[in-house]
Amino acid sequence: MSLFMTLFIQVLLSAAGGASVVAALISHKRQTRDAGMIYPLVLCMYFNFWGINVSRCLLLAGGEIYAYDNDWYLFVMDVTVVCGVSAFCYYTHGASKKGTFACAVLLVVIAVQFTRFAIQYKNFNTAVYMTLMPKNILLVGIIVLIYYFGIQVWENGVKGCRLKLSEVAAAVLVSANFFLFPTFETLLANADEFEFTFGQVWWRFVGFGVLLTVSLLAAMLIFPEKKRKIFCCIVWGFSLCAYLQGMLLNGELFLMEGKKSEWSDSLKIINLLIWCILAAALFGFCLCMKKSIEKIITGVSLALCAMQTVGCVSLIPSYLDEGKSYEETYRNYFSERGINEAARDKNVIVFVLDTYDVDFLEQALEKDPNILKPLQDFIYFPDNVSQFSRTFPSIPYMLTEEMHFYEESLGDYVDKAFEKCEFWGNLRESDYSYYIYEEDENIIGSAVSEGAKNFVREGCVVDENISFSGCIQAMAKIGAYRLLPYAYKEYYTYTADDINDMIVERKILDVPSYEGEDSELYRQLKENGLTLGNDDKAFRFIHTRGAHAPYTMNAEGERISEGECDPVEQYIGCMRFVCDYVTELKRLGVYDKATIIITADHGENFVLKELEQATNPILLIKPGGGYFNGIAGNVSDIRASQNDLLPTLAAAMGLEYDKQWGINLLDAKGQDKKRARYHYYSVVENGIQTKAKVYKIIGNSRDFTNWEDTGEYREFGEFY
Repeated sequence: MSLFMTLFIQVLLSAAGGASVVAALISHKRQTRDAGMIYPLVLCMYFNFWGINVSRCLLLAGGEIYAYDNDWYLFVMDVTVVCGVSAFCYYTHGASKKGTFACAVLLVVIAVQFTRFAIQYKNFNTAVYMTLMPKNILLVGIIVLIYYFGIQVWENGVKGCRLKLSEVAAAVLVSANFFLFPTFETLLANADEFEFTFGQVWWRFVGFGVLLTVSLLAAMLIFPEKKRKIFCCIVWGFSLCAYLQGMLLNGELFLMEGKKSEWSDSLKIINLLIWCILAAALFGFCLCMKKSIEKIITGVSLALCAMQTVGCVSLIPSYLDEGKSYEETYRNYFSERGINEAARDKNVIVFVLDTYDVDFLEQALEKDPNILKPLQDFIYFPDNVSQFSRTFPSIPYMLTEEMHFYEESLGDYVDKAFEKCEFWGNLRESDYSYYIYEEDENIIGSAVSEGAKNFVREGCVVDENISFSGCIQAMAKIGAYRLLPYAYKEYYTYTADDINDMIVERKILDVPSYEGEDSELYRQLKENGLTLGNDDKAFRFIHTRGAHAPYTMNAEGERISEGECDPVEQYIGCMRFVCDYVTELKRLGVYDKATIIITADHGENFVLKELEQATNPILLIKPGGGYFNGIAGNVSDIRASQNDLLPTLAAAMGLEYDKQWGINLLDAKGQDKKRARYHYYSVVENGIQTKAKVYKIIGNSRDFTNWEDTGEYREFGEFY
């Protein structure tokens, strides 16, 4: 179904809702002449259309118009919204004579908006589309609602604006249950994931909670006093349904990695039916308990708030024990220093594009067959296997070949692994300088980190600003993902980085930290290019977000908002960044001697209990000097593994390295055919990783029939 048809159906729904309200009012007030209802009809139609699109902003976390063929649950939501808004228009005298003036104001403002867009874009269709965008009609509706509030106060006086305790309690429950408590629990329980402290932001969250509570109470005042109880019951009932969703109905949620969980249609339908049953039961309960419902609303609301307050307070001691402070987060880190430089003689560079699967590369090539044209000297290894299915412990394993299943703390593991690894000891004693561009400094051993030329000790924040609007966005993301039905959760997937980006509006360190954002790296490369640094020989390990969700990069490598492009565009964009980097090496005249590896920490990652298809990280290698022993052409049938990264790098740099696990892929000599490869898949149960399922691969790993389920599991230890 096209976007045009979606808009057409929205208009029809709005017209039907508006007509039903006017018909009800004509029937209720038979003396009203039909001709006198034209303006109110237009106003009611607008409010229905406005309600539909405001739900896009509030329930779907965005200002886009979504086509129904993308998600049929949107139609269900639109019908529900039209019914609710129609009732709102009826109960707030939407068809009174005073609505005529509001309708006139409405039409004038819409005309002004359309004219502005027509002048700006010089295109009629674009002007219509932009006028109908949710974010552009939101303010208009708010102005009309304020008008209705003023009319209510004018007609009923201050006496009619007195609020009851039940109404206040219901409004507080919405703010606390939907926004405050989910956010507080997430921040307190995952402090290490965020670049700010709880002390910096809590008062902003509370401030928004107060603001939202006041707004809800103001919305209640729009209703006539006798009808206000109905709106209060609706608000309270929605809060209860959301609370039960979070406490009882949520199953396996994602691992805060931004990857959209895929729930079956049957689960979504059952979940929506449960909401309908709960809503009907609550409606019946309110009718049966009509005389005492206000006391019940007050008591239940306060009890739920108290229970969740206790839950949040119980997390504070563990949070304080960690002693986290904003300054300590950036005391030691990898900076951007040298990111746009190249060594004068020999360069060894490893690009790790997060999550970039061989299947993703094939999809990118289907859409843009020329993206790999600058890499004509590279050898492609499609048969490549990662040892792990997540960034941690994939990255430290790639660099040390030391396994980890959370038997010891992260710090102890990485320090021991890097100290034990012969490669890094020999690299430090060689004439190679090395740079590690890794966003999470905690997954690199301290001895190796401190030897990196881009490592910053005791860096500090010289200026930072916390965004109030970003705090609101973060609260909406966290609360909606936890409490909305399954059918609408996918619009609220997020990562810790997303929350950081929303809340920390500006963060300036004395030396900029490395963030791993491909679009920003590409922007710097296009603006400044590469220059020759002071090193004669240098090794650079560059880990970027690559193909990892969420998808915020277009095919040109430019930063865009999530949801504005499909994943394939990001696959193309991050690969284009690497290709242009290679082109810059050619311009500087240091390309021929350079050894360049393009790979990923793992292939496509799944949130399942077991694998259902092969997962293969990309691997392309350009040998220094342009020679590759034993392979004709640019595609290799070598059965590669992440175990082979260090032996290959050591050979390229002339370092001694004990190849106890891997082989030198530049000189395999058939050794790859004599070995079995293993993949330790992180099993996800009830939203968390619990253990690693062991797969043994004999033969070509692209063929999933060669992946043997050994039946063996490696249980995660106490430090997970």
